[in-house]
Amino acid sequence: MLAKSTIDAVFEEMKLGTSSSARNSAMPGQNGDVSRYNGSFRLNKEDEWGLRSIRAPLTESGSKAEVIFGPMLENQGREEKLRVMLNVLEKEKSTLELTSVIVDAIKRVYMLFYTKSILILTLLRKIMLQLEKSITRRRKS
Repeated sequence: MLAKSTIDAVFEEMKLGTSSSARNSAMPGQNGDVSRYNGSFRLNKEDEWGLRSIRAPLTESGSKAEVIFGPMLENQGREEKLRVMLNVLEKEKSTLELTSVIVDAIKRVYMLFYTKSILILTLLRKIMLQLEKSITRRRKS
């Protein structure tokens, strides 16, 4: 609570343009600009809420930060998309494996059918040959 009350007190001082003696004694050493803290520094709309003097440096540093950190943020976005895609693939792994199992089973059935059909054809050929032999024997007799 002490920190909040301190922040509220400083905000009220800045809003009203007043300053405490402790604040005045702490500020004169910075850039020699004592008049700014002796009641003339205010948070008001005309002074852009106290940001008018630092608006240009803030804008410049923002654009430099965009140049520096922009590519990293883009890469982070790509990384997040890839992570989501990986999670989806991990969740659907069983489905993907199931399709390969089905394809493998179809191949096995086909090979089994192919092998069986060759065996059947071979047996039929042997039967046909035996029938031909028996028919020729009957004709001769």
